[in-house]
Amino acid sequence: MCARNIISLQDLNIEQDVRLMFDTNVWMFLIGPQIPEDRAEVHDYSQLLSDLLQRSIKIFCSDIIISELINQHIKFNLSRYKSTVDKRASPKEYRRSQNFIDDIQGILAALEIIKMETIILPTMLDNAKLENMFLDMQTGNNDFNDLIIAQTCLENNIKIVTHDYDYHGYDLDIVTVNQRLLYRPQV
Repeated sequence: MCARNIISLQDLNIEQDVRLMFDTNVWMFLIGPQIPEDRAEVHDYSQLLSDLLQRSIKIFCSDIIISELINQHIKFNLSRYKSTVDKRASPKEYRRSQNFIDDIQGILAALEIIKMETIILPTMLDNAKLENMFLDMQTGNNDFNDLIIAQTCLENNIKIVTHDYDYHGYDLDIVTVNQRLLYRPQV
Protein backbone atom coordinates (compact mmCIF):
# COMPACT_ATOMS: atom_id res chain seq x y z
CA MET A 1 0.00 0.00 0.00
CA CYS A 2 1.24 3.53 -0.69
CA ALA A 3 -0.07 7.07 -0.60
CA ARG A 4 -2.86 7.90 -3.03
CA ASN A 5 -1.58 11.36 -3.88
CA ILE A 6 1.44 13.22 -2.60
CA ILE A 7 0.76 16.89 -3.19
CA SER A 8 3.36 19.61 -2.97
CA LEU A 9 2.25 22.32 -0.58
CA GLN A 10 2.82 24.87 -3.37
CA ASP A 11 0.39 22.94 -5.61
CA LEU A 12 -2.36 22.66 -3.01
CA ASN A 13 -5.59 24.27 -4.18
CA ILE A 14 -7.03 25.92 -1.09
CA GLU A 15 -10.77 25.96 -1.49
CA GLN A 16 -13.43 26.47 1.16
CA ASP A 17 -14.18 22.74 1.26
CA VAL A 18 -10.56 21.58 1.61
CA ARG A 19 -10.20 19.14 4.51
CA LEU A 20 -6.74 19.12 6.08
CA MET A 21 -5.27 17.67 9.25
CA PHE A 22 -1.88 18.90 10.42
CA ASP A 23 0.28 16.06 11.69
CA THR A 24 2.14 16.33 14.98
CA ASN A 25 5.46 17.14 13.29
CA VAL A 26 3.92 20.12 11.48
CA TRP A 27 2.45 21.45 14.74
CA MET A 28 5.88 21.00 16.32
CA PHE A 29 7.35 23.17 13.55
CA LEU A 30 4.68 25.79 14.25
CA ILE A 31 4.40 25.87 18.06
CA GLY A 32 7.65 24.37 19.31
CA PRO A 33 8.83 23.90 21.98
CA GLN A 34 11.92 24.45 19.84
CA ILE A 35 11.06 25.97 16.51
CA PRO A 36 13.84 25.65 13.94
CA GLU A 37 13.09 29.04 12.35
CA ASP A 38 15.89 28.81 9.82
CA ARG A 39 14.36 25.81 8.08
CA ALA A 40 12.37 26.62 4.93
CA GLU A 41 9.62 24.11 5.76
CA VAL A 42 8.76 26.04 8.94
CA HIS A 43 8.00 29.07 6.79
CA ASP A 44 6.03 26.98 4.27
CA TYR A 45 3.81 25.28 6.85
CA SER A 46 3.39 28.55 8.73
CA GLN A 47 2.25 30.24 5.52
CA LEU A 48 -0.28 27.46 4.91
CA LEU A 49 -1.67 27.89 8.43
CA SER A 50 -1.88 31.64 7.92
CA ASP A 51 -3.67 31.22 4.56
CA LEU A 52 -6.18 28.80 6.05
CA LEU A 53 -6.89 31.05 9.02
CA GLN A 54 -7.30 34.13 6.79
CA ARG A 55 -9.90 32.26 4.76
CA SER A 56 -11.63 30.97 7.93
CA ILE A 57 -10.98 27.38 6.89
CA LYS A 58 -10.96 25.09 9.90
CA ILE A 59 -8.16 22.59 10.22
CA PHE A 60 -8.76 19.16 11.64
CA CYS A 61 -6.86 17.70 14.55
CA SER A 62 -7.21 14.54 16.60
CA ASP A 63 -6.96 13.59 20.22
CA ILE A 64 -3.90 11.47 19.36
CA ILE A 65 -2.12 14.50 17.88
CA ILE A 66 -2.93 16.52 21.02
CA SER A 67 -1.52 13.69 23.14
CA GLU A 68 1.63 13.49 21.01
CA LEU A 69 2.13 17.25 21.23
CA ILE A 70 1.84 17.24 25.01
CA ASN A 71 4.22 14.30 25.32
CA GLN A 72 6.78 15.83 22.92
CA HIS A 73 6.72 19.13 24.81
CA ILE A 74 7.15 17.41 28.16
CA LYS A 75 9.94 15.20 26.82
CA PHE A 76 11.79 18.22 25.42
CA ASN A 77 11.32 20.25 28.59
CA LEU A 78 12.37 17.34 30.81
CA SER A 79 15.57 17.02 28.79
CA ARG A 80 16.20 20.75 29.14
CA TYR A 81 15.48 20.54 32.89
CA LYS A 82 17.95 17.68 33.28
CA SER A 83 20.66 19.56 31.38
CA THR A 84 20.21 22.84 33.25
CA VAL A 85 18.76 22.06 36.70
CA ASP A 86 19.07 18.45 37.84
CA LYS A 87 20.67 15.87 35.57
CA ARG A 88 19.43 12.98 37.72
CA ALA A 89 15.80 14.11 37.95
CA SER A 90 13.21 11.47 37.16
CA PRO A 91 10.12 12.36 35.13
CA LYS A 92 8.11 12.18 38.36
CA GLU A 93 10.46 14.63 40.10
CA TYR A 94 10.28 16.97 37.13
CA ARG A 95 6.46 16.88 37.22
CA ARG A 96 6.60 18.06 40.86
CA SER A 97 8.87 21.00 40.03
CA GLN A 98 8.03 24.65 39.44
CA ASN A 99 9.74 24.28 36.06
CA PHE A 100 7.12 21.71 35.04
CA ILE A 101 4.29 23.97 36.20
CA ASP A 102 5.74 26.82 34.14
CA ASP A 103 6.39 24.55 31.15
CA ILE A 104 2.90 23.06 31.21
CA GLN A 105 1.38 26.56 31.12
CA GLY A 106 3.24 27.18 27.85
CA ILE A 107 2.06 23.88 26.44
CA LEU A 108 -1.53 24.61 27.41
CA ALA A 109 -1.38 28.10 25.86
CA ALA A 110 -0.22 26.56 22.56
CA LEU A 111 -2.93 23.90 22.76
CA GLU A 112 -5.56 26.56 23.42
CA ILE A 113 -4.68 28.11 20.06
CA ILE A 114 -4.98 24.72 18.37
CA LYS A 115 -8.30 24.10 20.12
CA MET A 116 -9.68 27.44 18.90
CA GLU A 117 -8.49 27.01 15.32
CA THR A 118 -9.22 23.33 14.68
CA ILE A 119 -11.97 20.79 14.79
CA ILE A 120 -10.73 18.04 17.07
CA LEU A 121 -11.90 14.63 15.95
CA PRO A 122 -12.08 11.79 18.45
CA THR A 123 -10.34 8.53 17.76
CA MET A 124 -12.97 5.95 16.92
CA LEU A 125 -11.39 2.55 17.40
CA ASP A 126 -13.25 -0.69 17.69
CA ASN A 127 -11.90 -4.20 18.12
CA ALA A 128 -11.74 -4.89 14.38
CA LYS A 129 -9.78 -1.69 13.65
CA LEU A 130 -7.45 -2.39 16.55
CA GLU A 131 -6.86 -5.92 15.32
CA ASN A 132 -5.92 -4.64 11.86
CA MET A 133 -3.60 -2.05 13.38
CA PHE A 134 -1.93 -4.69 15.53
CA LEU A 135 -1.34 -6.76 12.38
CA ASP A 136 0.08 -3.71 10.57
CA MET A 137 2.42 -3.03 13.48
CA GLN A 138 3.86 -6.54 13.28
CA THR A 139 5.45 -5.64 9.95
CA GLY A 140 7.67 -3.20 11.82
CA ASN A 141 6.88 -0.52 9.25
CA ASN A 142 4.19 1.43 11.06
CA ASP A 143 3.95 3.61 14.13
CA PHE A 144 0.78 2.91 16.11
CA ASN A 145 -0.17 6.56 16.52
CA ASP A 146 0.40 7.16 12.80
CA LEU A 147 -1.96 4.27 12.07
CA ILE A 148 -4.64 5.89 14.22
CA ILE A 149 -4.13 9.30 12.59
CA ALA A 150 -4.24 7.72 9.12
CA GLN A 151 -7.44 5.86 10.00
CA THR A 152 -9.04 9.10 11.24
CA CYS A 153 -8.09 10.88 8.00
CA LEU A 154 -9.42 8.05 5.85
CA GLU A 155 -12.73 7.88 7.71
CA ASN A 156 -13.25 11.63 7.39
CA ASN A 157 -11.91 12.18 3.85
CA ILE A 158 -9.09 14.40 5.11
CA LYS A 159 -5.69 15.07 3.57
CA ILE A 160 -2.76 14.88 6.03
CA VAL A 161 -0.31 17.77 6.07
CA THR A 162 2.90 16.15 7.22
CA HIS A 163 6.66 16.20 6.96
CA ASP A 164 6.86 12.57 8.10
CA TYR A 165 8.17 10.22 5.44
CA ASP A 166 6.54 7.26 7.21
CA TYR A 167 3.13 8.28 5.84
CA HIS A 168 4.18 7.26 2.32
CA GLY A 169 3.00 3.74 3.14
CA TYR A 170 -0.57 4.73 3.98
CA ASP A 171 -3.49 4.97 1.56
CA LEU A 172 -3.84 8.71 2.14
CA ASP A 173 -3.64 11.99 0.32
CA ILE A 174 -0.54 13.73 1.67
CA VAL A 175 0.32 17.43 1.51
CA THR A 176 3.99 18.17 2.16
CA VAL A 177 7.16 20.07 1.37
CA ASN A 178 9.25 17.02 2.24
CA GLN A 179 11.35 16.46 -0.87
CA ARG A 180 11.87 12.82 -0.01
CA LEU A 181 8.12 12.25 -0.08
CA LEU A 182 7.51 14.39 -3.16
CA TYR A 183 10.15 12.69 -5.27
CA ARG A 184 9.73 9.19 -3.96
CA PRO A 185 9.56 6.62 -6.74
CA GLN A 186 6.00 5.39 -7.16
CA VAL A 187 5.64 1.63 -6.88
